Amino acid sequence: MGFDRVVMLATGARHINDVLWTPDPRRGPARPCRDARTMIRDATASDYPAIRQVVRHAFGRDDEANLVEQLRSDRDALVELVAASDIAVQGHILYSPLAIVRGGETLRAAALAPVSVLPAFQKSGIGGALIRAGNARCKELGCVGVVVLGHAEYYPRFGFSSVLAESLQAPFSGPHFMALEFEPGALRRRRQSAVRESVWDLR
Repeated sequence: MGFDRVVMLATGARHINDVLWTPDPRRGPARPCRDARTMIRDATASDYPAIRQVVRHAFGRDDEANLVEQLRSDRDALVELVAASDIAVQGHILYSPLAIVRGGETLRAAALAPVSVLPAFQKSGIGGALIRAGNARCKELGCVGVVVLGHAEYYPRFGFSSVLAESLQAPFSGPHFMALEFEPGALRRRRQSAVRESVWDLR
């Protein structure tokens, strides 16, 4: 499945240019959200039914929930976290593996999509907490950066930059295609690059 198809499925857009998103031994401890009763932790199999409901309610349909389950089934979930209280899952985020090829060098990266928060808990800081925790986990796993197609005014607060993504050869561009690098210069080390061989199939 191509990246543009995944993005449109996850957002309901008719065209890729219509997309606007608002929001193991190495696993670390749970992280608190703004609400101390909500913690960010790794998703477990017992969370899967609740995750489906969170994603369904966040987007108002089944498509994105089906996408999450497909990625998980295909073993293309690099990082999957939930924001949860003692009684309920309130938010969810998933990252897929991404390979960025530059000359003879292949860099390990990640693609963020989707991130979901129950409507009742939106604008409470849960989405941001999930993104920060997910980015940190990707860095711990050795990724050089993360790519996202999202809201141009939202994701830069987490360090994403459309200017940084300009060095990546992809089937789309513009202010909504952004990248975050964990090692300064990692994605700009050479001007020519391509993203390939991930679940998103970027080339």
